[in-house]
Amino acid sequence: MWEDITYDISYLKNISNDDKVFIKEMIETFVSNTPTYFETIDKSYEEKNFDSLYKSVHKYIPTLAFVSAQEYLNRFDKIEKLALSNQDSKELDALISDLRKYSMHLVGLLKKDYNL
Repeated sequence: MWEDITYDISYLKNISNDDKVFIKEMIETFVSNTPTYFETIDKSYEEKNFDSLYKSVHKYIPTLAFVSAQEYLNRFDKIEKLALSNQDSKELDALISDLRKYSMHLVGLLKKDYNL
């Protein structure tokens, strides 16, 4: 499903006036921080700590926006809504799984393309 998706750094280009050094630094930060975000997201979900899950996802999604098309980000807004309503469901489980797969796919692409 995610294999056909590529990243979109137009936002980074826009805010940096296409500053290649800045763009690479932001990409490096995204690549290095993404696994840590998922450690927190996974732990919060496993413990059914929905407040922590909401905060973790809410903090992560904006960093994902640096390298992602908005159409994909909208799909993950529902995680925050479900966490806020303390709803443990198959849908929440699937959305977290999709977010992880999507994010790790992007990390792999970025590592390859930016020699990280």
